[in-house]
Amino acid sequence: RSRRKDHGERPDQPFRMEICRGRHEDPVPMFDISIPVEGGDDEETQVLPHICANAGEGYVIRVINASRRHVACAVSVDGDNALLKDGSLIVAPKDSRELPGFLVSKNFVGKEYVKEYRSFCFGRPKVVEGGDSNPAAEEQPYTTYGRILCEVYEAVL
Repeated sequence: RSRRKDHGERPDQPFRMEICRGRHEDPVPMFDISIPVEGGDDEETQVLPHICANAGEGYVIRVINASRRHVACAVSVDGDNALLKDGSLIVAPKDSRELPGFLVSKNFVGKEYVKEYRSFCFGRPKVVEGGDSNPAAEEQPYTTYGRILCEVYEAVL
């Protein structure tokens, strides 16, 4: 079978992100939910893709480029850049790249780079209790937990 059929790519989706349980494995099923738009009217909603993750289990992020250009992807998980500082993940045309975790170090040893990763794990957010708190602040939702953002830019090679 062709790569297009394996990944279920559609021509109207030039870039796609998938979450996998391990390297070179099939993606975890992704579901769309409708949530109210913040600051919008009561009937305005947006579609948000999500997965059901097992707490404490490691995951891999796969970025697929179905376009005809090289792209640079800035990936952040829970608001933290998954690549060192302002690094990016370059994906060639009609190809995919896997990011096995947060890139924590990249060292040149001998003739190649040796990279160290910390797994992407999803679990419950830690609740830290403090002294006096404002009751209104407790009602605010936690918005960055479990959020993966992949920004795609045209790569300049």
